[in-house]
Amino acid sequence: MIKKVFDFDCNLDKGLNYYKNNGFCIFKNVFNSNNLEKLIYKIENIVDYQLKDLEVKSKFKNLDEKIIFLAKKNDEYRKRLYETIQKLPHLMNLTSNKKLFKVVKNLNISFPLIRNPQIKKEFPKKKKIFIPSNSKKKNNKITYLVFFITAIKDISNLMGSIYISPKSFKLGPIEPTTSKKLNYQFIDKKKYQKKYPLKFFPLKQGETIMINMYAIHGSRENNSNIIRWSNIIRFEDAYNMPFLKLKDSYYKKFNLKG
Repeated sequence: MIKKVFDFDCNLDKGLNYYKNNGFCIFKNVFNSNNLEKLIYKIENIVDYQLKDLEVKSKFKNLDEKIIFLAKKNDEYRKRLYETIQKLPHLMNLTSNKKLFKVVKNLNISFPLIRNPQIKKEFPKKKKIFIPSNSKKKNNKITYLVFFITAIKDISNLMGSIYISPKSFKLGPIEPTTSKKLNYQFIDKKKYQKKYPLKFFPLKQGETIMINMYAIHGSRENNSNIIRWSNIIRFEDAYNMPFLKLKDSYYKKFNLKG
């Protein structure tokens, strides 16, 4: 499948039609590139403060080198930095993007709620963060969810590009395979690969891939030497939420990741 990128400002309707047919689409111009750069700049401010506090004299070429250096000294740093940057006001600015609300309204999400916005940083050559094929079934309080993954910096295939099984959302909710050994739940390839094979989609900085919750997707291991930076924003519907009707099967059935 050839990668198609739709300009949000010029081809929104075409992009949405593509999404409805395939369970995903890729937009450009959803976010201002300056806002993405400011986000990275603020993260670097935090990291630089840690380096200064530790009196580190080494010279680094970029933010990734700084973070990798600190994480090698103490692996717990990676986790704590992740938790800290989720609180950045600049993340909230991305989440309140009017273009995202325009899209979800168009998809008949009557009362949009934002769920777990994230700035994700996937370290190079860390197998433990590899995400097996999955769909967004785990811990769902709703029956429909749409989410957006934006490349804060370029994401190449080598860095662990997003993969999608086009049209697989038509299979509906699939009972996932659970693996306590991996601490993950995932979709067995036998259930979709023959009819809906996986396709890989590298993203340029600022490109946003919108994915249906039932579309089978994942990401590969980052085999580069740099961090893979992305932003994830999910929307659910307060008017379509069994959780509020005290029907708990949507979010209590599985306890693993994925």
